[in-house]
Amino acid sequence: MANGAVRQELWVNDFEVALHQNSPWLDKTKNDSAFVKGKTVHVPEAGIVQNVTKNAYVSGITTGTPGTIEDWNVFGGAGIPLSAEIRNDFDLTYDVDSYETAPFLISDIEEAQTNYNMRQAITGEKNRALVERIGLEALIKWADPVDGSATITTTGSAGSTRPNGAVTGLAITLADLAKAREKIVTDKYSSGSQNICIGIPGQMYSDLLKIPEFTRADAYGKSNLPEGAIGRVLGMVVYEIPQGLILDTNGDIDSAATLGGTVAATDVFGAVIWHRDAVRTAKGGMKLYVNENDAQYYGTVMSMQVLFGASPARTSGKGIAILEQGV
Repeated sequence: MANGAVRQELWVNDFEVALHQNSPWLDKTKNDSAFVKGKTVHVPEAGIVQNVTKNAYVSGITTGTPGTIEDWNVFGGAGIPLSAEIRNDFDLTYDVDSYETAPFLISDIEEAQTNYNMRQAITGEKNRALVERIGLEALIKWADPVDGSATITTTGSAGSTRPNGAVTGLAITLADLAKAREKIVTDKYSSGSQNICIGIPGQMYSDLLKIPEFTRADAYGKSNLPEGAIGRVLGMVVYEIPQGLILDTNGDIDSAATLGGTVAATDVFGAVIWHRDAVRTAKGGMKLYVNENDAQYYGTVMSMQVLFGASPARTSGKGIAILEQGV
């Protein structure tokens, strides 16, 4: 394989821009790219919530000789020495997967590398398709361990579009969103600004427009929203995901349908709610394969490979919830 005059950094940068523009919500995670070893990510997972003690030692107040052991445990002090806590950490591991484009022909590599619009015409759709697939795979992996206790079914009026096109799904209500938010906070994740995110399928977006408390980015400006967000509701930042999760009648993820396969008549959409510290991603890099001046194709043949992985931060799925479309 000869790279010749091919400037790989241009094509790699175009993909990086596409990843940020088309799936900005993938940035709202714990980034484990530094922990990738080969095709596996190794991250320590904290086993306990750390305790904080007040007034372990109250200086100047004594029942005995100042500065001696008799000073400990006065007026509510916890006493010194404190008990040592043991973190029951274990190695959280997950794999990075390989995503590839089909080879494509560039008849004039020199012009393509000096003309951004031409590069976009060649690789724009390929990059978007690659990014969309990576994003959907990440959602599936994040939501996979979520059980019934963390699944909230929508309870609004009928009229929400389902995967098969029927408009018989129940709309999202503010109360449904409040329950989802409560689930994240109950899992001991803070509800601070921009910490909780919602990835909502495009077909369910119209439900949000009917909720007065939903702050739309296009109507009220984007100054107080992260880049790529479409709005905010109950303090949660909302991102539109073109496809989103598809769930079966048992509330389980229909991975095949989510990734573009056949949709069952009983399938429904699902939005994913997560705390940014409760999900993890890792990018192992991108590689460009080049056959320059290929005699069979009278031009340069290229293909791209991206290594990307995703996982819940906790094996229990804490800090993640699913908003399932009711019927």
